[in-house]
Amino acid sequence: MATSVTPSQISQQIYGARASTYDESWHVQHAADFTRWAALKPGQRVLDLACGTGLVTIPAAAIVGPSGSATGVDITAEMLDVARHKVERLTGRNITFVQHDIMQLSGLGLLPEYDAVTCASALPLLQDPGLAMKHWATFLKPGGILVVDVATERSQLPGLVFEHVAAEVGAPLPFGRRWLTGPESLENLVRAAGMHIERSFVAEGYASAHTYGKDEAGKLFDSWMAGPFGQLHPQLGADAEKSARARLLFIERFVSWAGPDGMVREEEGFYVVVGRKP
Repeated sequence: MATSVTPSQISQQIYGARASTYDESWHVQHAADFTRWAALKPGQRVLDLACGTGLVTIPAAAIVGPSGSATGVDITAEMLDVARHKVERLTGRNITFVQHDIMQLSGLGLLPEYDAVTCASALPLLQDPGLAMKHWATFLKPGGILVVDVATERSQLPGLVFEHVAAEVGAPLPFGRRWLTGPESLENLVRAAGMHIERSFVAEGYASAHTYGKDEAGKLFDSWMAGPFGQLHPQLGADAEKSARARLLFIERFVSWAGPDGMVREEEGFYVVVGRKP
């Protein structure tokens, strides 16, 4: 009988494998922009969630200085090992890294004293991003800001098509971007967390957009099923009829994105929302 794994375990598997090379990716520039969007000042306290290798946490700590602090929380030990190794070379002592599930921060002794909460490139990995943001908002001071983002509907297209197809055949992924229909989707989640929207915009220019031929659709589906995400719904892999139906649906849905030349083009970008707690 097939056994499933949890989203948290999948995240740890994916990012544990990527930890040693993560800082060689577009995430470096994206994190630098995240720090800028937070508009941090000396003396502030920052809570960076899904901090990974500290790409936001460490620059944030430098900005807030010794009179402030930055706390990074992540579920993946290997990513935190890289972050802590980088901090060892620094002279500041205002950085703390904690291994924990960011969906539930209770028990860490965190107080509602943070000026900024950031979460970069992680919302699609959460089972309930809206519930998570409501939880995170409790750690903000009045007037504190929350900075979050999510890849747009035309970004990372094969994964999003796979999500919709898996749900359609009765084997939905427990996380992802199915809730996303436009920038208002993220804005509404931030508002539901009790925040006022201060800024909402699209950030571009980080990763190269991919172009696919229509004849690649079947191979894309097979690669997703063979990878870590396939482990999240073993019932799909174990049911040959359901799997075959999902594959046909994936090809149909993916090809529907093709232009007149038969090519499917992604448009890489991120919806970014900055909310402020009243």
